[in-house]
Amino acid sequence: MSLEELHSLTGALVRSLWRRGQLLEDLTPQITLQRGSPHALSNLRKLMPIEKTKTAACCIQLGEGHPLAGLTLAQAQIRRRIGATVVGIERSGMYLECPSSQTKVIAGDIIHLEGPQAALESFARQ
Repeated sequence: MSLEELHSLTGALVRSLWRRGQLLEDLTPQITLQRGSPHALSNLRKLMPIEKTKTAACCIQLGEGHPLAGLTLAQAQIRRRIGATVVGIERSGMYLECPSSQTKVIAGDIIHLEGPQAALESFARQ
């Protein structure tokens, strides 16, 4: 599916995405989304509103000693605590899309989140 098709179907406007380990920000409507590759809607430490909503997406890298490192997503209770959804996890060059509640997060993971922008900003400061 191209970005143009995605926009016409959902109204979503993708401003950037990761491809082959690089952040692409100068996107054309003809770029196609590839199944199984991580499509981050933001880069680390940068939030971007998704058009037509008050929702944002971001990626947070868990450092050594982060309070979530070593917990499952169920134990971390991210959705209950801040109202955001974990939509993916990058680990060692691999991307896990739609992780289960039993997925354990570890230091070094990059957590892909979607949720209210204010909540994501607060979470990113932790």
